[in-house]
Amino acid sequence: MMVLHIANYIPGYHRGSGGAEQACLNTIKALYAHGVENVVATVKPNKQPQEKEFDFYPITTSEDLIGWKLSFIKHFFYFDFVSFFSLRKILKKTKPDIVHLYNFDLISLSAISAAKSLKIPLVFSVYDYWIFSKDKGITFNDGWLRRKIFSHFLKKVDIMIALSNHSKILLAEQGIKENKIEIVPLFMEKSEKTEKTASGKSLIVFLGWIQPRKGLHILVKAMPEIVEKIPEARLCILGMKEETDYLDGIIDFIKENNLDKNIIWLRNTTKINNPAEYYDKMEKAAIVAVPEQWPNMSPVIIAESLAIGKIVVASRLGGISDIIEDGVSGLLADYDSPSDFAEKIIKAMSDEKLSAGLSAGARKRHEYLFDNEKNVFKIIKIYENII
Repeated sequence: MMVLHIANYIPGYHRGSGGAEQACLNTIKALYAHGVENVVATVKPNKQPQEKEFDFYPITTSEDLIGWKLSFIKHFFYFDFVSFFSLRKILKKTKPDIVHLYNFDLISLSAISAAKSLKIPLVFSVYDYWIFSKDKGITFNDGWLRRKIFSHFLKKVDIMIALSNHSKILLAEQGIKENKIEIVPLFMEKSEKTEKTASGKSLIVFLGWIQPRKGLHILVKAMPEIVEKIPEARLCILGMKEETDYLDGIIDFIKENNLDKNIIWLRNTTKINNPAEYYDKMEKAAIVAVPEQWPNMSPVIIAESLAIGKIVVASRLGGISDIIEDGVSGLLADYDSPSDFAEKIIKAMSDEKLSAGLSAGARKRHEYLFDNEKNVFKIIKIYENII
């Protein structure tokens, strides 16, 4: 069986890879271990991938030919004719049995049309739920039109893979038939660092893009209340892809509230470009904070934190509550409330008995949800049923 995987990026070969791309790579590695042949198609990388688990083909997009600013039609209608013909060429050359799509911000919905035009079965693991979310507080520039366009295309997909029950409900609300939706949790990268690691007592870690949707402002605004109760508390920001105006506002707040000594900035620090620093801070963290402002279905950072028994304080939003059992394997806070985040973080850092229980619960939750062996057989069965 040959599977062509389509995602925006490949971690380690593109700048800006996120959770969906990491999940794509983890899925490929799990499938390769079970004898599945894999091919990957993404936008052109910064360097040529050299992986034993897959062959690589770059997708040409309208941005490659005319630039981002001139490719406005793609960004309005979410369809790129250049990538459509590029993908058809790749599909004709590789002749896959299955196409597995993960996201399409850069490639566009043309990926669906290219596969279906050649009558190739299509599986779509959906990470971009913000496309049609109606959650309170989530705003979109063209929400109604976008949902209509995407719903039309998604109905052409053979099987939609949801990451959680919440995800499945959202897809069903878009008119996707329930018998075309399967739930398969994230595939996690195998790591030697799966045992419980020693934590510092006062370090809070945030990892993510410095953008409004990741909610760093909520966490920074919670710090005055946290520091008042726990003066030694420190927030370590492992940030990337900064939005200047948004970042300036956060820096101003830090200065105005004299939080400079309580904030540690480690910009562009990820497990790919600076693994030593990344793992050092993750291991020392007492709390991993995930103040998501969009209904992210299954943030990779949560799964990675649970694996090493870290206490996660996250937004009660989207599919996060399908992962974290509040008070058992982590703590949930109102996504738009700095005060609620402060209260939950203070509670976890101050109560040793609660902290120990949450840490143990985190490990158990990870073992239950993110079993790669169990989940890879689910994926292979899905493939076999639609070929």
